[in-house]
Amino acid sequence: MDSSCSFHMTPNYLWLQVFTTFKGCSIFLGDNKFCKIITVGTTNFCLHDGTKRVLEEVRFIPSLKQNIISLSELDNKGICLKVSGKW
Repeated sequence: MDSSCSFHMTPNYLWLQVFTTFKGCSIFLGDNKFCKIITVGTTNFCLHDGTKRVLEEVRFIPSLKQNIISLSELDNKGICLKVSGKW
């Protein structure tokens, strides 16, 4: 999860379903690297309590190293996150 990321992203094409029409462009990462967005899709994921959720408008970016969930996108959709634990 990333609080400064603009949208959800994954390097895992096989996780995506329900693709939308998308004219490719690139994103600029914090390490001064450009990465090409190939397509946009929807994916399902499971929370630690077993609850299943759907993420929409997930960008497929093959050169990423990991999946990124945008906290601002979740907030825009009215999803409230609670962070707990000892620091």
